Amino acid sequence: MKHFARLLTIVLACAYFNSLHAQPVNLDFEEPALNSWFPGPSHHYTLTLEHGKAFNGEQYAVLKSTGTPAKNEFGNVMQPFDATPFHGKYVRFSAMLRNLSHKATDAKLWMRIDRPQPVQGFYGKSQSASSNRGGDWKAFDVIGFVDNDAKQIYIGCALEGEGAVAIDGVKFEKLTDAEADLANRSHLPESITVATLAGPSENIRTNDIAQVMESSKSQSVIVLKSGKQLRVSGDYGWLGESLRLQH
Repeated sequence: MKHFARLLTIVLACAYFNSLHAQPVNLDFEEPALNSWFPGPSHHYTLTLEHGKAFNGEQYAVLKSTGTPAKNEFGNVMQPFDATPFHGKYVRFSAMLRNLSHKATDAKLWMRIDRPQPVQGFYGKSQSASSNRGGDWKAFDVIGFVDNDAKQIYIGCALEGEGAVAIDGVKFEKLTDAEADLANRSHLPESITVATLAGPSENIRTNDIAQVMESSKSQSVIVLKSGKQLRVSGDYGWLGESLRLQH
């Protein structure tokens, strides 16, 4: 996807021009400035510190669109840090998000773990905060595995299209294998109803899903354990990442 390709460019630039901390810092946004958090280069988004109605403390970050963003344009806030202390561990990046708009806002947490090229490391994203319109703080998270040769970890929040999202209460923690497995299973519904592109909607049990082969904003390919493939409407990448971590 074009917007995620642009995200990769931002990530690489951030890694090149900035020294990395051994762990993420300023997770509660209580420092005077957005220290160690980096905004994306888009001209149609702003990143600010706000006071009042924070989830923790006094301050929180707000990522907001200005004007009319182009198709697939997105705003971003992220932080890079050294992956070495987390080698061989499952990790969870979590944060509290609050949709500040009274309409759907496509904001998601994301986490990328870079390994030496050309090996691809973990990339995952949370479910969208779009359903939490003008509501209270809501928890979102991403869980991934840090390979022993991983170099950097990037955590962030991306906002696509118009809207505004508040970010606070960021956490980053190591998990045991059992904790990671339990956390991912708790995210999975017993079944999902998907709109297939070749026929009527189908209700499928998540335990019957082997993997999600492709995922974009508009469609995904879900492979069942029986070998059957379903090309469906919608982004089911979050489901695929959950399935990857199950034993």
